[in-house]
Amino acid sequence: MIYIDFFGGTHGHFLDYSINALDDTVKQINPFTRVGTSHKPYKKSLAIAKHFSLYNIPVPNTAHMISIVVDFDDCLLVNLLNLTRAGDYNFNLYNFEIDFAKKISNTSWFDGFHQSLMHYGIDISQGDIVPRSVLRESLKYNFIDPDKNSLMIEIKKQKYLESSFLFPLKTFYCVDLYINKLQEIVAHFQLPYTIDQDWYCNLWHTFMSKNTVSELVNQSVKILDAVKSCTLIDIPLLTVVQEAWLNAQLENQFHKEMPANNNQWFTNTEDILKFLKQ
Repeated sequence: MIYIDFFGGTHGHFLDYSINALDDTVKQINPFTRVGTSHKPYKKSLAIAKHFSLYNIPVPNTAHMISIVVDFDDCLLVNLLNLTRAGDYNFNLYNFEIDFAKKISNTSWFDGFHQSLMHYGIDISQGDIVPRSVLRESLKYNFIDPDKNSLMIEIKKQKYLESSFLFPLKTFYCVDLYINKLQEIVAHFQLPYTIDQDWYCNLWHTFMSKNTVSELVNQSVKILDAVKSCTLIDIPLLTVVQEAWLNAQLENQFHKEMPANNNQWFTNTEDILKFLKQ
């Protein structure tokens, strides 16, 4: 058995399915839930994914470990994935502030947001309303320094790295890298299977069609690059997490605090550039 150590949202269960699907009987099973995660149950004979490091779960054989790892430039991606896919939360981040306390009650996010928002005089344990501007500002401070981002800190605590086969998160987002890494896994763990490239290519496309988070990251990077190059573009509707990440990056780049009290964020880069020149 191969043991996959991963942090919530980083596609551990999709990798789990990808390996188990080397068995043709598993290929017949659709692993995807209604929200696009690979959390449907099925009999697993080759691999199992759990939060081994996060919850200090003992591993029978660390030589059979795969650790999904991230880089610091994955920070926005990791946070978006954890909010939308981990635990099948499927939060709508475009209107995340609406009924915020109710949305995150009984989730792993509650304590962190409760502590953070108390600095703004908002107590979500009492059901206080959270303005979008305050939620954005709270999230922004978690993006100022990736080294101090709460999720990145937890991921970097993975304790099985030295004896693990490492699977970078970015690998999931390129079909060639994904299939090549699966071939490496087959060779590394001496699995008696071959990769059906056409089948795995189709699986990857299905996975990507159910995972739009990478598009949000690319959209955010495009906006940031446009500001840096003084390119004038319109800005589409963004999630509050994207707005927070962009504010953090702009403050780091231009050393000027972005507006903290506006619920409405910028709708074009021209207005951002005008603000930065004030």
